Amino acid sequence: MPRNGSHVPRSGSQVPRSESHVIVTTGERTEGGVEGGATPRSAAKAKAATLSGYLRLDVSNRPGVGVWAFALALLTAGALAHVAVRMHGIQIAYDLGREKRVNSELLERQRSLIIEIGMLKDPGRVIGLAHDKLQMGPPAATNVIKLQPGVVLP
Repeated sequence: MPRNGSHVPRSGSQVPRSESHVIVTTGERTEGGVEGGATPRSAAKAKAATLSGYLRLDVSNRPGVGVWAFALALLTAGALAHVAVRMHGIQIAYDLGREKRVNSELLERQRSLIIEIGMLKDPGRVIGLAHDKLQMGPPAATNVIKLQPGVVLP
């Protein structure tokens, strides 16, 4: 049974090119007394044993693992940034929709106020208010003063 718990079940994946980085754990002993037989001499036996057993990779001294980990971290950060930008775009779209709704409500209110102003400026209504509430009427003939061009009133 594996000791570290860092074993990967073997299911059709490729065997690493360097057999020195592979520790095969099948629980069987081979003729040299080494568990699994992961020496270059017994590479064929190691491949056969790994088909039914577990394969543990020793990645502590493999070149390029740090580069791959860094690349994976960059990819993850890029994916998270992409999601954040998309979510920000969706939030802006919601804000834009709300502002469009407010704009249409304000335009409707402006139309109703323009109609109300037109009704308040109706000449018939203004004449009726002047005559009824303010007791105004047409001027008497004696109250009309005719001026000649260039004449100034005292």
